Amino acid sequence: MSEKAAKNTVTIRAFVAVSIAKVIRHLPIPVFTQQLRRLINLIMTKGLREKDLNQRDKARKALLKVVQEVSPKFLGLVFKEMHD
Repeated sequence: MSEKAAKNTVTIRAFVAVSIAKVIRHLPIPVFTQQLRRLINLIMTKGLREKDLNQRDKARKALLKVVQEVSPKFLGLVFKEMHD
């Protein structure tokens, strides 16, 4: 991997994503859903669309752990964000 490509690569860390999910879970529902959308969108754009398979695997695990943390009732929101 070239030095320039290494600078452009962002690693999605599951424990950071879960920590953010734990914090936003305590916000009011409208703010929570807005922040959850932003978190999912970040995982999608910076992780699941990477060319590197290892980065995509980490992003998948992070997304799974975030959904487990916030509750499966928000799974529909995750699917909607993935579709958009």
